[in-house]
Amino acid sequence: MITITWGPDHVLAYQNATSARVLGARELGLPLDVAFAELGQGSLLALDRVLQTGELLEMRHREVRILDVHGAPLILHYVVAPLGSGPPHLGVVMTAVDVTSEARAEQSVVRATLVTEITERMNASIDPDTALQALADRLVPAVADLAGVYVISATPPEGGPPPPAQAVAFALGADLLATAGPPPPPSPREGPSPWDAALAAGRTVLIDVADLPEERTDPASSVWLEAAAAHSIAVVPLVIAGELAGALLLLAIGSRPRYLPSDVAFLEDVTARAGAAVAHLRSYQQQHQIALNLQRALLPSTPPSLPGFDVAARYVAGSSDVEVGGDWWDVHHLGDGRIGIGVGDVSGRGVPAAVLMGQARSGMRAAAHADLGPAQILTVLDAQVEELVHVGTDPHEQMPPKFATAAYAIFEPADGGHLRIANAGHPPLLLRYPTGEVVQADAPPGAPLGLGLGDYTEITLPFPPGSMLLAYTDGLAESRTLPLDTGIAQLAEDLAAFDPDEDLDGLADRMLAHADSIDDTALVLLRSLQR
Repeated sequence: MITITWGPDHVLAYQNATSARVLGARELGLPLDVAFAELGQGSLLALDRVLQTGELLEMRHREVRILDVHGAPLILHYVVAPLGSGPPHLGVVMTAVDVTSEARAEQSVVRATLVTEITERMNASIDPDTALQALADRLVPAVADLAGVYVISATPPEGGPPPPAQAVAFALGADLLATAGPPPPPSPREGPSPWDAALAAGRTVLIDVADLPEERTDPASSVWLEAAAAHSIAVVPLVIAGELAGALLLLAIGSRPRYLPSDVAFLEDVTARAGAAVAHLRSYQQQHQIALNLQRALLPSTPPSLPGFDVAARYVAGSSDVEVGGDWWDVHHLGDGRIGIGVGDVSGRGVPAAVLMGQARSGMRAAAHADLGPAQILTVLDAQVEELVHVGTDPHEQMPPKFATAAYAIFEPADGGHLRIANAGHPPLLLRYPTGEVVQADAPPGAPLGLGLGDYTEITLPFPPGSMLLAYTDGLAESRTLPLDTGIAQLAEDLAAFDPDEDLDGLADRMLAHADSIDDTALVLLRSLQR
């Protein structure tokens, strides 16, 4: 396509047949911005520069304001060159090639990759605000020079004005920051914004900055938009769980192409994925909190008061980005000076694990009060957990409970005091004697509970006055960077260094410093007082 203009007014002097076929024949003898009225104000500045300086201007893959004869947007590769001697030159010749199909194909590939990256980053986030910030960060500078996510803070009263939207994520391009600085804070607006009605109807709004009504734009924002050379705004509804929750706002400045109707499908796809990711994270957080509340409700808030003993116990949930597990602890008086101490850890995560934990802990306590020994208690629990994991859990859960590990000990006051201990696939209990010696209670680790294998072996160890017992779950001794054996050795060192005059709660808190911040942790410390 070839177009020639003449003189400082850029009068259209020639339009070849290809240009007329693609763009429509335009009237010769009129200034270019009159013959092509859709170019708009200021569109001839580049031609002025070429005419006055003789500079050659080449633009690759530039989306232009002119539509083809079918009303479709065009992407052109064009060159603007001076005509005749000068400067100033007599005219300007513009040569353009329609590269719309090729550019759209390349753009589709780039945008598909971008959508995938945005989805992955948001799904990897730990909370909704972090996910939305990941969205804004990735959109700048790939799609916009400024990206902001605004969330409606409350449900509007019936018939009342919509509540103000709060910015929960914001990203600003380096070039924009250097040119105009950060945007001014929003000032109170009288009346609705230019896009409120469209957003309420669930429609994306594309705005030419030059067309923004003055009465709807505060003076500070107008000055900033002008300094930024901003020309185009896109406002896309953000829908979360089927409800309008806010909007994604994008700003284009300078040489960045303005947002066009052909961009809307892509922008709405990105925002829809953002809404889905936030809905998932909100649901996850609710489930996490439900499981945590259930876990805490099913565990004792404080250890019981036991004559002749000091007791300290702790339960700490894992980090907020990991579902609650099924760790538990229990200490109870069995009568006649006998004390039962148990710990356990249900496999799996979330509400099902917490529910199974509560059932297993209750079963452990009921079996102990039936005057069963530790090995018999674990045998009863093995059958109970086997039934629960097959009948009482949802097979569609991501991490359904399949088994549990546990250790149980009974203090017997006879013969100066001793412990009867059995283990079902659990880390070994640790004992500290009055001499400061620390030993592992090496009860043979039977099969985890729930496999139906039973066959637990009980051992007996002395537990005279002044002795201490530590029962714990693997979150206290093992992590992604710490092997279990090393962690157990650290706990043994803490026990060995314990000052008998120290408070037992202080030791419990120090031991928690070893805990894996990802996994749940439960521990019980029991000390037999000197008589």
